[in-house]
Amino acid sequence: MLTIGLANKKINSFQGWVNIYKKNNYQETHDHNGNDISVIYYLQTPKNSGNVRFYSPEPNGVKNCFDSTNPYTFKNYFIEPKEGQLLIFKSNLKHSVDQNKSNKARISLAYNVRLK
Repeated sequence: MLTIGLANKKINSFQGWVNIYKKNNYQETHDHNGNDISVIYYLQTPKNSGNVRFYSPEPNGVKNCFDSTNPYTFKNYFIEPKEGQLLIFKSNLKHSVDQNKSNKARISLAYNVRLK
């Protein structure tokens, strides 16, 4: 059995929204600090509609601890979105969305939760 330390925590839904990225839209680097868990669910993901990019929480001065072949020691890691894909990550992890270069909209649902 895999546990992640949430057995005795109450999940409190906090915010949810729909993201529609039309051609040339993007999202600058940000986080959802103040929340505990963030979620993205992809509804429509045309090819070249913008990867989600995550940035290492390590300070910029940290050296020699990143291996570019290991996704768990990334400086910057991207995920190409796929319809039906669900991403769950810590809310304080900085992330961005690359520019949508397709002619169709990329549509996702996003949600933040807080744990008590």
